[in-house]
Amino acid sequence: MNMPPEWIAEPVEHDGQKRITLRFSKRPDWDTLVRTLVGSRWSSRLRAWHIADTRANRDWCGINSIAQHYTPKSSDDYPKHATDKIESFVRWMRSKRYSENTIKTY
Repeated sequence: MNMPPEWIAEPVEHDGQKRITLRFSKRPDWDTLVRTLVGSRWSSRLRAWHIADTRANRDWCGINSIAQHYTPKSSDDYPKHATDKIESFVRWMRSKRYSENTIKTY
């Protein structure tokens, strides 16, 4: 049995673990199906079901390569106006004497 084609599966890191999210429109029969998968859990933070990132689950979901999905987004991918707003916000926080750790958090 394969994953229904209407589902979207994408690898994520959730609570320090590599997981695969399963997103689909709300249907009782699909909820029942995903509950039968070993280790499936609902995450209110992700607003999706997720399962362990194993070779068997990757094959079931049709995900081939591990490397292509876990690459972090580089700051070059952000638009210029977004970068300008971030820099402006950092300058404002420094003017209000926020600590560097607080600035890094935001």
